[in-house]
Amino acid sequence: MVKRARKRSIPRRSSPVLARDGAPVSGLFLVVDNAGAVAGLNLRGDPARRQGNILKVLPPGALLKVIEDGVAALGKIGQAGGWIQVLDQAGAQGYVSAVYVRRTDAVFANKDVIRLVVNGDVTSSGGLRLRDAPNAGGDVLTLLPAGSELQALDAAAEVNARVGVNGQWLRVRDGQGREGYVAAWYTRIRIDVPPELVAQGVVVANVEAVLRSAPDPRSSELWRVAAGTPLRVTDEADWPSRVGATGAFVRVTSYAFKSAYVGAEALSIPALDRRTAADNARVPVGESAWLFGMHDPYDAGLHANGRAGWVLFTEVTNGAGSAAYADWANRDWGVIVRLNNDYGGSGTIPVTGQYTAFAERCANWVRNSKGCHLWIIGNEMNNPREWPNQDETNPGNNVGDAITPERYAECFNRVRAAIKSVSPRHLVIPGAVDPYNARAGSSLDWFKRMLAGLDDVDGFALHAYTQGGSASLVSSLDPFGDDPLRWQYYHFRCYTTFLDAIPARWRNKPVFITETNATPTGTEPAWSGGRNGWTQAAYAEIQRWNQQPHAQQIRALLLYRWIVGGGSDGQYSILRQSGVQEDFRATVAGNDYRWRW
Repeated sequence: MVKRARKRSIPRRSSPVLARDGAPVSGLFLVVDNAGAVAGLNLRGDPARRQGNILKVLPPGALLKVIEDGVAALGKIGQAGGWIQVLDQAGAQGYVSAVYVRRTDAVFANKDVIRLVVNGDVTSSGGLRLRDAPNAGGDVLTLLPAGSELQALDAAAEVNARVGVNGQWLRVRDGQGREGYVAAWYTRIRIDVPPELVAQGVVVANVEAVLRSAPDPRSSELWRVAAGTPLRVTDEADWPSRVGATGAFVRVTSYAFKSAYVGAEALSIPALDRRTAADNARVPVGESAWLFGMHDPYDAGLHANGRAGWVLFTEVTNGAGSAAYADWANRDWGVIVRLNNDYGGSGTIPVTGQYTAFAERCANWVRNSKGCHLWIIGNEMNNPREWPNQDETNPGNNVGDAITPERYAECFNRVRAAIKSVSPRHLVIPGAVDPYNARAGSSLDWFKRMLAGLDDVDGFALHAYTQGGSASLVSSLDPFGDDPLRWQYYHFRCYTTFLDAIPARWRNKPVFITETNATPTGTEPAWSGGRNGWTQAAYAEIQRWNQQPHAQQIRALLLYRWIVGGGSDGQYSILRQSGVQEDFRATVAGNDYRWRW
């Protein structure tokens, strides 16, 4: 494991923009700031913050017209304690806090008027030229920067036929009332985004998207997300007008906390996420609506309030199967079984020549078992301690039998096909990678190469830990300090980075975190602290993840582990940790944490 770097600061949200002195006040319009008022802004019946006077909640990006003295309003924008009287587009009048609004050149749109937006690819030339004639020889009246909104003055049919077409010109009026002609191929029709989608504040990558350090295609690459990845918008309120535009950028933060700029042409605005909590009475037998659970059969008495959970069995496959799963499934527990060739230096999957035989053993195990339909194949395949034919005291000594991503994908494909031939509706899931291990290179690169070789999957398994027992480490964003893990978080949130890499075709598949614990350090034993809120913080973190719009749902978080394992594994046994049991019991009793569907 490489050493940890110093903690990096997290960029703060931008503060409200203050109006410039001397700005014209005729027809003054404001927008609700999408950074400061992420949950919306209250429109109140009088200029005071008190109960009973909220008329409605204005979504981020909502356009407002000032209906008091414009000069006075400009002086209050951004000022704490200030109130501005406004009118919204639906005709509602009231007062808004001046802290959460900023000035805009946009105006209320006439529904019969087509409004245009200047594309981002005019930036290099200083802007789009507004001319006094519909040709390149016309005198330049002004330069319109990228993102400027224009009112089309031609007939709607002509506008629709010309916009975006090389060699065509459009007659327009800009935000200052100037009229003239612009090159139609540098414009697009503004698409009005419903307020609820603006308030959701999420875009989706249509293709693999590069997150850059600046709104410039030449700036450095900070991160990549797979097609289908949701991204939280952290940009100014006009961001919807840029989505899909060539040459424009939108500032975002990925759900893995990577903040950067993405080319707007790679983005789209998704529909409203209306998923609700799963109903345990409706989930299939052998699954659970709740997130709670443990690795290994454990004391089910730790659960209360009718909230069951998940249990994971880990098995060495010899084809015999097990009758133990049905008892748990029949008591409303979700059952996950991890199928292994063996443990330690004998290989979580076998050497290459034995993949077909291993697949047959796995299929026979499934055939001879009842109560489980979720099967994970192998464990931490990127870690040399799980490779076949290794010296357990020096794993990685036999690199010839290393489990490469390509070898694992070949093995998984055979196993999945064999299990599907026995039980077509069962879910077969790739093993979790070791999120921290760098002996085989970057664990994320290993994960992506594995995904590239898989024919299909029915879900994903991940692991997440903290290095130490403090509950505060669960939400830490401390990164590793050296390659090849410089991109990775040192603690529990390491799970998020892998979810940014899952391709669009598998974005609807369930995710299971099948191992988590407070790992030992040089000064702390495993699970140090006992009942100190670590377990409650971990489940709260997964609940937070699942509540994000369009987040791929994590269905289980399993504490590692209940039984007293052999060798050094015994230190993790929750059976010996009464404090952890109390923390788990309190978490289940006090929180209705369920995934959404």
